[in-house]
Amino acid sequence: MNERSVVDSDGLVACLSGADAHHVRAKEIWRHLGDSDGAVLVPKFSLIEAVKAIQQSTNPPDRGRSMAIVVGQYLRGLEDSGCIRIVNPTPVEEKRPGRFLTRLK
Repeated sequence: MNERSVVDSDGLVACLSGADAHHVRAKEIWRHLGDSDGAVLVPKFSLIEAVKAIQQSTNPPDRGRSMAIVVGQYLRGLEDSGCIRIVNPTPVEEKRPGRFLTRLK
C-alpha cells in the first residue's frame, strides 16, 4: 500500500532554512519520505506560506525576495522530478450538512 504524507509550511521552512531550529531533523524526515514508496503531497497554500516566511525572515528584504524565488523554483523542480506533488486542496461537504472537510487530490 502506498502511503501519502502531507508536508506543511513549517516542515518546508525547517527543511529549507539552515537557520531553523528543526533543520537537521526535518532533513532526516525529508530523506525518509524520499526513500519511501508513498506520495509526498504539498498543499499549494503551504508552499506559498513557506516561501513567504523565508522571504520575510531574510535580511535585507531584496535578498529575501531572491531567496523566495530560488526556493519556489527548487520545489517546482522536486515536483517535476516526481519527488513531491503540489496539490490544490478542495473543500468537500461532509455527510452532515454545513460541515466541510478538505480533501487533497
